[in-house]
Amino acid sequence: MRTSLVVIAGILMLGLVGMRAWGQEPASTDLNAQINGYERAAHSSFVGVPTDWSTSHVVFSAPEPGSEAEDQVQQDPRYWIQQIRRAQLQADDSITDESEAISLPDGKKKKNKKTKKVPIKKDWSESLGAAGAKVGAGFFPAKFTFGTSAASCSDYVAFNTSLAGSATQASIISFTNVYSGCGGTVPTIAWAFNTGGTVATSVTLSSNGAQLAFVQSVGTTANLVLLKWNAGPAANHALTLTLNSTTAIVATAGSFSAADVGAQITATGIPSGDTIAAVANSTHATLATAATATATGRAATVHAETAVLPGVAPTVTNGNYRACTAPCMTTIAFSGTPNDTNSSPYYVYGGTNADTIFVGDDTGDLHKFTGVFNGTPGEITTGGFPAQAAVVKISGPVYNDPSKTVFVVSSFDGATPGNGGRIHEVSASTGITPSAGNSNILGPWTSGEGGCNSPGTSGTGTPLTTDAPIVDPAAGTNGMVYVFMGNNGAGNAAVYQFAPGFAETSCGNMVTVGTGSTSGVPLYSGAFDALYFAAAPTGNIYVCGTTGGDAQLWRIPITVSSNTLGTPVAITTTLSTAATTCSQVTEFQNGAVDRAYVSVEASGRPANCGGTGCVMSFTITSALAAGATPSAVLPESGGTSGIVVDNSAAFAGASQIYFSTLTGSTAIQAAQSGL
Repeated sequence: MRTSLVVIAGILMLGLVGMRAWGQEPASTDLNAQINGYERAAHSSFVGVPTDWSTSHVVFSAPEPGSEAEDQVQQDPRYWIQQIRRAQLQADDSITDESEAISLPDGKKKKNKKTKKVPIKKDWSESLGAAGAKVGAGFFPAKFTFGTSAASCSDYVAFNTSLAGSATQASIISFTNVYSGCGGTVPTIAWAFNTGGTVATSVTLSSNGAQLAFVQSVGTTANLVLLKWNAGPAANHALTLTLNSTTAIVATAGSFSAADVGAQITATGIPSGDTIAAVANSTHATLATAATATATGRAATVHAETAVLPGVAPTVTNGNYRACTAPCMTTIAFSGTPNDTNSSPYYVYGGTNADTIFVGDDTGDLHKFTGVFNGTPGEITTGGFPAQAAVVKISGPVYNDPSKTVFVVSSFDGATPGNGGRIHEVSASTGITPSAGNSNILGPWTSGEGGCNSPGTSGTGTPLTTDAPIVDPAAGTNGMVYVFMGNNGAGNAAVYQFAPGFAETSCGNMVTVGTGSTSGVPLYSGAFDALYFAAAPTGNIYVCGTTGGDAQLWRIPITVSSNTLGTPVAITTTLSTAATTCSQVTEFQNGAVDRAYVSVEASGRPANCGGTGCVMSFTITSALAAGATPSAVLPESGGTSGIVVDNSAAFAGASQIYFSTLTGSTAIQAAQSGL
């Protein structure tokens, strides 16, 4: 039997633990101090760093030392996870290339070199299955890194596929052994599961990486799925079986192992697509579906899990999920049987709503599930939940612990009066509160209605999907919230800023980032730079705007001390030569170099993109000037999902980005630096 990866990682980190009282922890880049802070806030041992869609949507600027805001955020495990990520050691493979030399101090600049675009190095590309398999536009894979400063070959990255799970198609798949410095095949499939539905939004991770949560649609009904994973068989292996027309099977040659649970098994007399539901010992196992024959000496094969030959994790009741042995899963149908095509689940790691998942649906309701990874899971259907935030589909929710509220953004369906895209604030315990609630209409609206930006005719009648907001719990008194709108109703793409507890029908603070789309091109979320997190006088948020024209990167300055939005700066080297959808912007500081990653779905302008979809990297160590160009590019026809970043680690091939293509059915790993 295989030793648990979680146990290995826990032993690895054992010597790093120490305890100190609240209020005694100064701001520090020392990993031991950050881990101590995490363990106090989470009331559990640190295992590693989860990175999923929510990592890009809840961020923490530097709170004022000694302030109430500092005390509040230090009680949130997410704050410490961010600090651990930003305190990692500089990677060996983060050495600056020529295109990044302009950001170094004068004494370290490379002389007499012309800045040039370099190709991003694609390290591997793996199949997600049949045509159409993808994480999806606006959604993210999920990455778990065991430990901190050193990458582990046990690290894994999980991708949903947006295709219906079946015996020949995984609905979710995970790769491990992902770095070039690891031995053997790089990468390998850790597991691939048919979970019985279609997983079309982002996956979220438990704090120790041992469990995942995601929403899957079965027909038109959304279900929350909780999964304990266990790696499947490393390779196909042969057995000789005795069958008796029941689910019990006996191996008379070869042997079973715990890794076989969930894997497909084939033999004459075993139904096609059948899987192993349980292994009692090396010779006795149980099928998910009974054999159709009684026979001895039957040759059989237990199959390694792949995208097109997935296993099935045994399903248990909600009450039995906590005690089940991995791999196993449980499902909870959303109350009211709505579907969910736009809202990814948000997990609360600690605090008042610890071990809770919030997720929206296509009818505008916000659902609350408790006991998710550490208790008995179930949906709360009292005290105002599910809470109606809107009458149209809503974005992924983001929880803000200082205000104890959840923020979602409603989409515009092109027809319903009174929507047009709003930010909604919902109490985490009792539904929508009178003091919070709904902003005014931030986007386009139907004739006869009104909103923040008259006359409101631009984009009317065309549906406009909205992304989840970004919340900074450390900014201001109780945090700051940022909303991204592809059309603000007056012909511009726009970024809005709100403080928790905003007044009913508030319009917040708004800046525009180019022309808005009248054809439904969304404005996906931006990303803050390292200057913002380091409490420099002026930080920046980068967003791919101009949704109504050639895609264009914009920099919005923010006076960090007052959270004041400055005048947006258009990066005049446009990212495309035609209107197209961008991905979210993802930021990561590796050593001394801060980078932003973004992709376009078509018409990529930089020379190396060749007019196709393209991933681009910008060096944002210093604020980008208007004429800045990408430091590295990677053509990807059709564009990409959201991009996640793993490590700043001194290990070969361990500073990477991950995404799926939107066409081509592939999962991609590429080097952060483009070298």
